[in-house]
Amino acid sequence: MRVLRPLAAIALTAVLGSPRLRGEDYQHLGFQAGAGRAVGELADWSSGRPGLALGLQQLIAEGEGTLFRTRLDLLTGLKGSTAQNLPGPSGPVFAEVDNTFRIVSLGIDSIYYFDGDIKHGCYAFGGVGGASTRLGSQCPGDASGGAANWPLSGTLVTTSNKFYWSAGLGWQVSPRLGVEGRFLMTRFSYQTFYLQDASVTVGVTWRVPVEFLN
Repeated sequence: MRVLRPLAAIALTAVLGSPRLRGEDYQHLGFQAGAGRAVGELADWSSGRPGLALGLQQLIAEGEGTLFRTRLDLLTGLKGSTAQNLPGPSGPVFAEVDNTFRIVSLGIDSIYYFDGDIKHGCYAFGGVGGASTRLGSQCPGDASGGAANWPLSGTLVTTSNKFYWSAGLGWQVSPRLGVEGRFLMTRFSYQTFYLQDASVTVGVTWRVPVEFLN
């Protein structure tokens, strides 16, 4: 989580330092729920199956037709099977493994509304932040000798913390209800190489005024 900790400090400093938190008009919490899937090189490892996407956001008006957003997101439930070289008692073992993925990301977005109305209409956004990808590999046995060649019990866990960039489009249906799609690109460090760790999520957003911060 070394990448996420400084990002959390940066996001918190930016939010608390904003003039909009000192009495101006638009401060909202956002909640998001939807579905997502891996689309980069990790897509094969998750068999292209969708997972559950959840998010918590804080939105602050930064000018006419623009919002600043801090966001914490979880994409979980990505599953699939691959054949991998994994550590064995006398060297690497080629085995069929069951994979589970979880991606936690913390970052900031800049949102632009094409009609200048932050409560209705179409918008685009871009963002940066830190992403922590967790891969769990469970080996049921291997073709060269079964469980005797598999010294590990339970799940082999690999975690990779990297920076990400993201972009997306959305539609604000009402002052509170919206829908949006998001593309996120980062990298996953696995053993001695890197993989493209990209995901696409589509979700429904719900905004709630933060009256108690005024």
